[in-house]
Parts: sequence; structure tokens; C-alpha cells
Amino acid sequence: MRHTGVPAGLITDCRVYPRSRRRRWQPGYSSRVTDPEPAPADPAYRARPYLLGGAGVCVLEALALVVLGLAAIVDIHRDRIAEGLTSAVFFWIYALGLAACARGLWRARRWPRGAILLTQLIALGMAYSFWGTSQRWLAPVIAIPALAAVFCVLHPATTAALYGRRTPDDTSPDDV
Repeated sequence: MRHTGVPAGLITDCRVYPRSRRRRWQPGYSSRVTDPEPAPADPAYRARPYLLGGAGVCVLEALALVVLGLAAIVDIHRDRIAEGLTSAVFFWIYALGLAACARGLWRARRWPRGAILLTQLIALGMAYSFWGTSQRWLAPVIAIPALAAVFCVLHPATTAALYGRRTPDDTSPDDV
């Protein structure tokens, strides 16, 4: 065993299993050693609630798009078959892309941020268009999750987790 600066007998050899398996005690192994958790100072650790919130809203929107695609299929008329099919396919492809963005955001990847923000801006535009109609109740149903996703994606903890913190030594094209 390597010297770790810890008193002898406090840490013994320990097998680490993937998180999907349960850790079992085995003779000769310490039960006091656990899997290391991310440090609270880690930006990705602090951004977890916001990443989960943004990804959760995206998953709910993707499910709503799947339902809209099914509704488009159910509502197909004989004289407009192509319109119903293309609408359904569009909703399903959009739902697939949004689900991929949710997965990417949950994994703290940079690439889905722009697509998620664009989707939420489109949703806010749709909510605004419903505000002046007889279906006014639909505006907050669309706008509140969109605003929540924008908040989660643009939160400083999320930005730090996705792009890292800037130091005073960093220069951007605006600073030059």
C-alpha cells in the first residue's frame, strides 16, 4: 500500500464498484472508505440543480412534442395526408433533438446551450401569441417552463460548469 499521509489502519484496500452495483463488504476491505463525491467547490457539482432543472424542462417539452406528433397523426384527413404526416415527423424529430440537448445539458456539455435557448425563445414567442386569443390560459403554461429553462441555462453556476470561470489573466476579443 502506498503512503498517503493517513495513519495506518484507517484506510485499507477497497474495491470500487460502478454506481449501478451495490457495494458489499468483503473480508479484508474497509467499510469506512466510500466512493469519492465531487468536491463542493467543483463548478459542475454546484451547477447540478440548474443542469437538472434545464434538462428536466427540455425532457417535458420533448414529451409534449411527441404527444403533438401523435395528435397530428390522429387528426389526419383524407385530403391532407401529407400535411399531417410531415407535421408529425417534424414534431418527432424536434422532440428527439430536444431530448438529445437535455442529455447533453445533464452531462454538462457545452453544445446544447444554444439550441435550448433558441427553443425557449420560440416557446416564449408562442406564449406571447396565445396571450391575445381566447386560449389565453395556454400562455402561462408555455411561458413558465420556458422561463425556468432560460433561468437554469443562463445561471452563473451553469455557465461556470459549462465554460469555466474566467480569471483576471484571461483576455477576450472585447478586452483587446
